[in-house]
This record gives sequence, C-alpha cells and structure tokens, in this order.
Amino acid sequence: MEVEGDVTLESNPAIEGPGTTIGRYKLLELIGEGGMGLVYLAEQQEPIRRRVALKIVKLGMDTKQVIARFEAEKQMLALLDHPNIARVYDAGTTEAGRPYFVMEYVKGQSIGVSVTCQARLRVPFLRLLYGPTKLQPCRLLPAQGSSQ
Repeated sequence: MEVEGDVTLESNPAIEGPGTTIGRYKLLELIGEGGMGLVYLAEQQEPIRRRVALKIVKLGMDTKQVIARFEAEKQMLALLDHPNIARVYDAGTTEAGRPYFVMEYVKGQSIGVSVTCQARLRVPFLRLLYGPTKLQPCRLLPAQGSSQ
C-alpha cells in the first residue's frame, strides 16, 4: 500500500501514479506533462507484455471542454499512419471516469527539447550566412505542453 501525502493510492481510484494499474496497464514512471494531461511509461500486462506510453487527463482538468480536446487528439492520432508518429493502441476511462489513451512508447527526447536544441544550433549558422545586422533577435520558447 503506497501513501502519497495524506492519500492512500490503493483506496482512492482518482489518484493514479507509478505502481498503480489502469485497466491492463501498470504505470511505471511519469515521463511527460502538458497543459491537460500526464504521460506515463507503462507496461501492458496482457494479452502481450510490452512497454507503452499512457496519456491521461490531469486530475481536476476533466471539464467538458478539456475532455473534448483530449478525445479529438486521441482520434486524430489514431487516424494518422506515419513512421514518425506513435501509434495509438488502446483507450478507455479510469475507475474515476477520467479518459486515457495508450500509445506506442518511443524512447528519446521530447519534441520540445529537440526543436529548441535544433533552433539554437541554426542561429549561429544563420549569423555566419547573413551577418549579425540582418538577423532579428528572437527568443526561443519551449513547445506547448513541454515542461522545459
């Protein structure tokens, strides 16, 4: 039995975290967080064992508008078929009624970190190409949903 603050995870199905199970998926660790959801590395327990990414709406963010956006994201990702986009495997609702979906787990940097790093490498190259007076100063921001 795990205790987080004053709440026992076993007795409160509204709180998911590492070590808890959602459907046939055991949550292993939090690997990402955005404005409306949390992404966990999870292990699918059946019918086959594999590591997956499970995205769930954050506790307290389960308004009709957020859930509609979350469902639209899930549906859009499920329809996309591209080698650089993680496939959606499954979806459901937790015991507490919060929606989640399960995707292919792709190990690597978050897209926000990747884009920021690539942009920083390009700025010095552009200064060499165009000179310092032709470049307007810019501020690099993390991608939406990034914790960086």
